[in-house]
Amino acid sequence: TNTRTTQTSSVTTFGGNYEIDDKLSFSSHLQELITSFSGGGGQGDTISSLNSSLSYRLSEKISLGPSLNVGLEKPQNAGEQTFEQALLGLNYQPTQKISLFAQGGAEFRQYNQGGDATNPVFSAGVGYTPFDSTTLSLNAYQSVHSSSANSTQTVVNTGVGVSATQRIVQRFYLNLSFNYAHNDSQSGTGGAAPSGGTSTTAGSSQDTLAYRPSLSFAPSTWTSVAIYYQYLDNESNSSGGTYHDNQMGVAVSAQF
Repeated sequence: TNTRTTQTSSVTTFGGNYEIDDKLSFSSHLQELITSFSGGGGQGDTISSLNSSLSYRLSEKISLGPSLNVGLEKPQNAGEQTFEQALLGLNYQPTQKISLFAQGGAEFRQYNQGGDATNPVFSAGVGYTPFDSTTLSLNAYQSVHSSSANSTQTVVNTGVGVSATQRIVQRFYLNLSFNYAHNDSQSGTGGAAPSGGTSTTAGSSQDTLAYRPSLSFAPSTWTSVAIYYQYLDNESNSSGGTYHDNQMGVAVSAQF
């Protein structure tokens, strides 16, 4: 939004996996994501979704299956949106050091104020562990979500990222990541309007480059503390939408 602001996000997920037999498994998760902003620009959003998938293991190295995601999105000060995603996923581990995954399909979105939109969605990546202390990864994706700058619009987000992690000594890790993303704004009725005006105009686009080195310490297998520096360069084709950002911070995480 090109203004100083605080973003708060809360995620609640409930679900499970069921092994039907030695080759077939089913998983389903119900999730609610609430995002709010304060102290500057930005408009809140609530997304409730049910994500289900079926996986069939063809061999010890290959598994594949379909996924169906349905959800309701409620942008602040705008009409509700419903969406359905039909996807097909593949996981492949040719060696103990290399793993690959890919998932692709289409999203169908309906706007409460009228109009529909259909966009391809996908995610893919490869992980490589040449040594026990070194991990490399490459990923690409395309997703659709409501705009945090203008709740009457949706954004098609396409990106690619690379990451390298090196264990220095015992539980200390050094990580370097680089990400590029391209965003296209669509009007709230599913179509794109000519670009122009402000950075929230439907039909506008942005290109974002970000790199982030960090040093982390893992006191246990389920906790981590990291200090990081992040540089972000955002280029927009709309007036006032271009900016640069330097950030330093501390990140604490725990997994249960």
